[in-house]
Amino acid sequence: MKLTGLVLVAAAMALTTTSAVHAAGSANHKKEAPKLFVDMGAGCAIRITDPFGGHLASNKQSGSTYWTDKPPIKTKISRFILQFYCDDLTMRSKAKVALERGGVYDEKLQRWEAHYASEWDAEGLRPVTTIRALNAVNGSGFYLTQDDTDGDEWRRERYLSFCLFHGTKAMCGGENVMRLEDPKGNLLPYYLKILRSIEFVDPPAASPAPASGPASQDHTLTP
Repeated sequence: MKLTGLVLVAAAMALTTTSAVHAAGSANHKKEAPKLFVDMGAGCAIRITDPFGGHLASNKQSGSTYWTDKPPIKTKISRFILQFYCDDLTMRSKAKVALERGGVYDEKLQRWEAHYASEWDAEGLRPVTTIRALNAVNGSGFYLTQDDTDGDEWRRERYLSFCLFHGTKAMCGGENVMRLEDPKGNLLPYYLKILRSIEFVDPPAASPAPASGPASQDHTLTP
């Protein structure tokens, strides 16, 4: 009788442990954020991890938009949206694309620096400008933030611009991330979470042509 009781207790403990493991596994599975994919044409496609329940869609040739129905935190910025623009680095140089977003790579210092149109601009904007390296899944580049310095104080905002580079492709964009009078409503960390999850999806290599027929013409990207 005692042995039977011990067996039953052991079985119950094993069942409880198994249930706990399954429950933990289910919880971890539920926490995994979905991935969104968009193909912008011309061999430019990306995949992102979306922890905010957003949407990703191509809106024009070589462009796409990520947005959510509402910002992830309480903020005075009215929307949470990122515009992505794809550039072909075989047509335009990496330096020129970066310059349009305010970044210059210093080869000597091995880091990104902010670009200013003039010394006068530099004097006024350097104190309110920050530039940092940005690393994604398989791309790297920079992000820059810059604050408004004129206009009504309650209207002044912080602006984000960024560029990521991968092979012959560049993905750049920008958006307002914070009302300066509302630092608790800063959306920058949430934008960076999306940007760091970007994965450039390369078009599949063309299959070798069979001996008796022409090469395959199927260049469709798949998520």
